[in-house]
Amino acid sequence: MVTKGVRINRDKNYQINSMFMSMETNPEKIIDNLLKDMREVDDWICIADATAANEKDAFDATYEDVVTILEAVKESPSVTIGKVTRRFIDLPDNWSPSDVAKTIFSSADPITAMMHFWLRSTGGTYS
Repeated sequence: MVTKGVRINRDKNYQINSMFMSMETNPEKIIDNLLKDMREVDDWICIADATAANEKDAFDATYEDVVTILEAVKESPSVTIGKVTRRFIDLPDNWSPSDVAKTIFSSADPITAMMHFWLRSTGGTYS
């Protein structure tokens, strides 16, 4: 019984903590966090990874959180977005952060949809 109660409390604490965690909103810091995450995993990262790199669990990320990250990516010369089909294919230059976020959040499974969009360093390190 006690173990079960501890588990419930831990789950409640996680839910409460994640509800109040605020995501990074400074575009320069967002990009720095993305690049740091890419270096740590030595690879590209998906949108779900990008939310985590900026202090927000993907399961708790909102449309606005994803748009904030995507706007920083759109304005940054250091990171680009694309999809992977045998290789990394950049989205066209006219991609819209809100359109990508709408695609993600209109999906029946937004977490999986986040994993369909990838970010890479334009410095060639992970391309």
